[in-house]
Amino acid sequence: MTIQAIVYSVATGRVRRVIDPNAIVPNVIAFLAQAKAGAGEAVMVYNKQGSGADTLAAWQSAVTTLTGKTPANDRYCIIDANNNIIGSLIADPSCGDAVPNCTLVAHATADQTWTFTPPNIFVAPATLPKPV
Repeated sequence: MTIQAIVYSVATGRVRRVIDPNAIVPNVIAFLAQAKAGAGEAVMVYNKQGSGADTLAAWQSAVTTLTGKTPANDRYCIIDANNNIIGSLIADPSCGDAVPNCTLVAHATADQTWTFTPPNIFVAPATLPKPV
C-alpha cells in the first residue's frame, strides 16, 4: 500500500499540505514521523489513489469526511500599514499564517478595489450607472 499524509487545519478542515513519498513505504511509522503538524494542524493517513486521482479535491473530500468540516470563512484580505487592501488569500491565522508587515482581516469578497477602515469596516467601490 502506498500512503500519503494529509496535513489539515483543525479549525477549518482545510487541507494545508500533502506529504507523498511517491513509493511504497515499508515503515509507516517512519513516514508519519515526517508528517509534522504545526500549530492548529492535524495529520491523517490517506491511501494514495494514483493515476491522476490524487487531487486537492480528493484530499479535501477525505478531510471533510473525516472531520465533518467543510472549509469556509477562511478568506482573508491582506491589509498593509496604510490600511490599503493589497490582496487576499485563503489562510488560517490559528495555524500561524501571516504576511510580513501586514494584517490579515477576514472577508469573503473584498479585493484591492475596496477600502478598509480599522478595525473591520470594508466598503465596496461605488458602482457607476450604466449608460442609456
